[in-house]
Amino acid sequence: MKGKAAALFLLLGLVFGGASLVYVRRAASLPRIRLPGGGEFRVFQISYGTGNQHHLGGAPGPILWLWDHLPGPAKGRIPSPPVGATALVPGLHHTGLSIYWAYIDPAIGQPILGPSGDVTMTVDSGEQTKLGSPEPFDGSAGGGFRQIYVDEPPRDSSRLRFRVPVEHDTVEFTIENPAYHR
Repeated sequence: MKGKAAALFLLLGLVFGGASLVYVRRAASLPRIRLPGGGEFRVFQISYGTGNQHHLGGAPGPILWLWDHLPGPAKGRIPSPPVGATALVPGLHHTGLSIYWAYIDPAIGQPILGPSGDVTMTVDSGEQTKLGSPEPFDGSAGGGFRQIYVDEPPRDSSRLRFRVPVEHDTVEFTIENPAYHR
C-alpha cells in the first residue's frame, strides 16, 4: 500500500508541476497596457470551458478535476486545492470565456476596482457584440478585479478583439480565441 500511495503522490506532483508551468508561461503573454495616468490595465487570466475552469487565483482546472476524482481515502490525506474567486460561471451545459483583469493603481501598485463601462467584442469578420459592463469581484487574496464574460463564445473567429473603458481611458486588446473550431 505504501508503494501505491507514493506513486499517487508522485503522479499528483508531476501533474501539478506541469499544470503550474503551463499556467506561468501563459500568464507571461497576457495583455498589459500602460495608461496615460500612470496606471496599468492588466489581464491576469483567460479561462475557457465549463464552471470548474472559471476561477481566478485558485488551482488550475485540471488539478481541481483530479482532486474531485480522487478516492475517498486519498481526499482525507490530501487537502483540497484552493478554488479561487469569480463573479460569473457558465450555466449547466454551457461553455464560457472569462477574461479576468484589473486596473493597477500606480500609487500602490495593486489591483483596485475603478470605473469601467460596457465592453465591445469584435470578431474576425468585423461583427461587434456589446457585452455589458465587466463584473466586479474581490480576489481571493485581496484586490479588486473585473471579469469580462462571454457565454458560448463564437467558434468561427480565430481572434477576439475587446474594447473596454478603464478608469478614464479606453483600452483595446486582442486574444487568441480558445473556442475557435471547437
